[in-house]
Amino acid sequence: LPSPTSIMPPLQVPGIPRHVSLDVNTGYSDSLVVNFDPPDSNGGDDILFYRVELDPTPYFDSPIVQDFDCPAGNRRTEWEIETSADAGGVINGGSFRLELEVDGFTSLTSEIPYDAVALSSNETGIFEELIPNFSTTSGDNEITTIPPTNIEQILFPGDRLRFSGQTTKYKYYEVQSVTGTNAILTEAFIGDGGVQVSTTRHYGGRGNPLSS
Repeated sequence: LPSPTSIMPPLQVPGIPRHVSLDVNTGYSDSLVVNFDPPDSNGGDDILFYRVELDPTPYFDSPIVQDFDCPAGNRRTEWEIETSADAGGVINGGSFRLELEVDGFTSLTSEIPYDAVALSSNETGIFEELIPNFSTTSGDNEITTIPPTNIEQILFPGDRLRFSGQTTKYKYYEVQSVTGTNAILTEAFIGDGGVQVSTTRHYGGRGNPLSS
């Protein structure tokens, strides 16, 4: 067999970031400053983003996650894909898969819903951590702030919340009303009562990472 003119080694997992440091963000009570240098090896391809995770619990079972994109030059090309039906028909169900071949490497996507949205934030939603802390009681619709804090300009009717102690991980609890230091949910909270380690407000999204 003739020898190939070039051989491309398989991609590897990138190395870990170097010189990582964590500092106080002077003047801000709700953020920290993280500094780091790129890893010694990028695994053979451009690094697209870095993910920062933190968790106030010792078990790291409910981390706060945020991705930080690298400069725009490292972003991948995006294609718009449209589905259509013959003779004026309507597509109202099903899914499809895409096969992409680049430089002799072929990748096949997971099943994509027929009405999938373009952005991950639209599909799974985005969230923000709420301050102050909230206290809940399993089987009760009322949540209260600890320490008592007026939340009438922080929390609003229609907000969708998740609590670190809730039994159903991907369930949303909708706020019905807000009065002073308390709020009423449209349904009773189910889970570990007491002060919640984390309470998040969620925007957008039609599902969760397991179902969408």
